[in-house]
Amino acid sequence: MLKATNDTSKELAKKTVKELKDLLTKDLTKRDLLVAIVGSENIPDEIIRTYRKDNQIEYQEEVLRDGETDEVSEIKQMLWTYYKTGEVDEITTVILKDGKETRRVIKHYRDGRQPEVL
Repeated sequence: MLKATNDTSKELAKKTVKELKDLLTKDLTKRDLLVAIVGSENIPDEIIRTYRKDNQIEYQEEVLRDGETDEVSEIKQMLWTYYKTGEVDEITTVILKDGKETRRVIKHYRDGRQPEVL
């Protein structure tokens, strides 16, 4: 396991290789190493993206897998809709995690108003 440290990332960056190695113990698991190297227990698959005929994004899917077991831990799907004039109308995001679905829709306006979450 990584030894507990209160150092900031700037302080860690100033340490020598030996000082950084000293923060590690001998009993690191694969999960511990992934968290230390990647910053997460999950590793993303390559993003899947489909485009409309006018080259605007229509759909995107991001899959995160547990780095140790390779099981899917989260799926994030995004769907874009557009006004006839080509501007973004809505972006719907669905996150599937732990058997639960979270949905969020961001509505864009053409009259200058800021986008809002519906």
